[in-house]
Amino acid sequence: MNLLPFIEFCLVVVGLLAAIAGHYFSLDQSLALGAFLLGAGMVLGGLESVFTQRMSFRFHASANEDYLGTPAVIFGLMQVLVGGIAVAVAHLIAGGMWQATLTVLYLRPWPLLAVLGPLLVGAGVLLMPEAKDLRGVVRSLAIGIPRAIAGLIAATAGAAAAISGVWEWLDPGSFARLANLVSGDIYLELAARWWRAAVTALR
Repeated sequence: MNLLPFIEFCLVVVGLLAAIAGHYFSLDQSLALGAFLLGAGMVLGGLESVFTQRMSFRFHASANEDYLGTPAVIFGLMQVLVGGIAVAVAHLIAGGMWQATLTVLYLRPWPLLAVLGPLLVGAGVLLMPEAKDLRGVVRSLAIGIPRAIAGLIAATAGAAAAISGVWEWLDPGSFARLANLVSGDIYLELAARWWRAAVTALR
């Protein structure tokens, strides 16, 4: 049994419990501590995947052997990104800047789009079928082709999100005008309602 995955798992579990307790009992310090521990566990696991080129959170060396090499590195980088966000959130909560940050992100969502883009691209790459998934007609139809379609959709959405984030950062006015022209007021109203609901849940 590997010790490092056990430490990663403990950090994530304790962080989740502390964050949940902090949220429901309105304990900002507990919420900040939970977010930090959760992020630390994710970052530690991601670095393990990047440097060992094996999937993290593996309690045995033989686990997840299908994802050695590049897939493990991609997954590790995604973990580092998510963990880094959690650590940043912990810092904002501890410093009393979380609510103000949510307001800024509502007005200027480019950081969310910039983060969402690489995550979706990475997920799309990981969803792409392996050679064994394309062997045989039945296996290709049941596994290979659906995975390829899902991976392509996720990667395309990620690229679009990343480009949109850069565009909104450089020229927010034209981005908002095009979004309004393409999506219409109804879509924007639904998006605003979703954002308000999400913000309420995160308060």
